[in-house]
Amino acid sequence: MATFSTRTVYTQTKEYIVPAGQPWGADQGEITKAALAAKADYRRLRGLPPDAVLADDVLRYFPGDDEIIIRFVVEETES
Repeated sequence: MATFSTRTVYTQTKEYIVPAGQPWGADQGEITKAALAAKADYRRLRGLPPDAVLADDVLRYFPGDDEIIIRFVVEETES
């Protein structure tokens, strides 16, 4: 008899793109708006209340060619 099990992990990556073209770069207000929208979506996808405090590492910021990319990942495991 086998002594193993299986599971499937679904990963969803969500990105918010803020324009940051030269010579001015990205506007702090737009970065903040995108981050707030990302946090709201993260809470919704995880089934958290709207005022849930999130860990500092939930959102990640990446430089693009002419943009700032704000990203989070949500995983669901199915047994």
